[in-house]
Amino acid sequence: MAWHLGIIARVTTTVVGLSVTLLLTSCDGDRPENNPANSSVHPAPLKIAAIERQDPSLSIGVNLPPIYDWALTPVMVDLVHQARRFGSPETPWDEAAELADDGWPIGDFGVFLATRQAGSSHFPGTYTVRFRGKATVTTVASRASIGTSSFDPVENTTTVLVTVPEDGNQLALAFTDTGPGIKHLQIIRPGYDPATPPLFTREFLEHIAPFRTVRVMDWLRSNNNPVRSWDERATPEYPRYASPRGMPWEYVTELAIVSNKDLWINIPAHADDGYVRELAGMLKRELPATTRLYLEYSNEVWNAQFEQHAQNRALAIDAVSSGPDARLDHDGSGNPDVWAIRRIAQRGKEISDLFREVFGDAAMMTRIRPVFATQVVNPYLTRVALDYIAAQFGPPHHYFFAIAGAPYFNLGARQIEAGLGTDDIVAALAGSIDNLATVNRFADNHDIARRYALPFLAYEGGSDTFGPGSLAAKADASADPRMEGLCRRYLQTWFDSGGGLFMWFHAGAGRWDHPYGSWELTTDIADNDTAKLRCLHSFLNPPAKP
Repeated sequence: MAWHLGIIARVTTTVVGLSVTLLLTSCDGDRPENNPANSSVHPAPLKIAAIERQDPSLSIGVNLPPIYDWALTPVMVDLVHQARRFGSPETPWDEAAELADDGWPIGDFGVFLATRQAGSSHFPGTYTVRFRGKATVTTVASRASIGTSSFDPVENTTTVLVTVPEDGNQLALAFTDTGPGIKHLQIIRPGYDPATPPLFTREFLEHIAPFRTVRVMDWLRSNNNPVRSWDERATPEYPRYASPRGMPWEYVTELAIVSNKDLWINIPAHADDGYVRELAGMLKRELPATTRLYLEYSNEVWNAQFEQHAQNRALAIDAVSSGPDARLDHDGSGNPDVWAIRRIAQRGKEISDLFREVFGDAAMMTRIRPVFATQVVNPYLTRVALDYIAAQFGPPHHYFFAIAGAPYFNLGARQIEAGLGTDDIVAALAGSIDNLATVNRFADNHDIARRYALPFLAYEGGSDTFGPGSLAAKADASADPRMEGLCRRYLQTWFDSGGGLFMWFHAGAGRWDHPYGSWELTTDIADNDTAKLRCLHSFLNPPAKP
């Protein structure tokens, strides 16, 4: 989520903000006896955060790039994992193939694997297509050629070579004469042994190597995720992960293991308690004991653009209507928007409790780090939520490691203006940084954080150029050497304010010349010398003090 989502969110939460302001005048959390700052409970999060602020490797993390056929970051070695839903042989993009329960096509089909890849260093080369069974493989709407083909009758496996030329832009394949259908299709990128391919590409792992913490919100398809029970989740047996169910947790843990990363994970909004317990158990079994886990309930549940917002509000209303034991209206509040904000914190608290059951008390707020994330420009929401937790359950720092927001810098009033030049874009971004602390209410957010003995983190942030208008200038500004200085001043403003771990949105490569924002750190995964990367690396590897 970024500025383009924030516009609508700020409008939709204006009423909430006014209601909250009225509510605060009578909130139980304002009473000294209910203020967790007066509690004798040891506020571990603040002490841990103060220690970790001395470690540059823990200052900046990244949100991982989404996995789609159009993504320019080569995350996975097998292209099938990033493919669209299987389609017909003639038009694979129609996603109309009949599928078996295991997700593989029944009979002939097509698959749309990659698009908008022109000029990407990682795309050209010879791919190895392997699958169980027999089929005729042809290209569809692709500048690619079919090479040698072989069949192993003992293994019942077909192997076909497909070469994408230097000017290739997309890749789609048709599989015909399949009889009842084929299984276990793999399309392995150039440069990897098709017999024993790794899960993640070398380029991707090298790109994220400098960052200790990664947030997997987009990998998990946290927004609008439909999964409720553990049995409904994506598993490694399912062929593709550019789907509403997202990436299997098994592969998230594998990334943490092979790359030595801490994880910032998002629990699906619909996930029931059984799901959370199973997830916690799997993470405890599979991850190294040194892996830090930041836990977030879904993503931006306050944001009305996402299904989880309406779902949470409806659940809050149901809870209040369920009987006299409901807590969301404990103070007599009759505002469903207030109930909804309180429920976000309550569900976060419940997730924290479930992880505590699995990992034990000693791991909480040290290894296991539940985060209450909310709208940075509207700290009233945070205060209402945490006041509720304090009044009904006790000190929030028993349940949460930190609060978090998303303090982007952008073009302000010129965000969608046409006719701007590169200098205009740079100047507008600089002006946004000048006002960063004010616009993003840093002082108010830190006041709430200190009140409840919690650090203040950034679950997202970075340079925001979203919107139509001046697209070429926005792209040029994102690549301009001056962006390094802007980025450095931006991050320094964040850290000077007392901010903790900052999760840049997002890593990877992408196009910067379109209206959807130049979020990525580079335009090609092979280019590791962009202004944004130089900036982030300078914070992660500061010069030694004399």
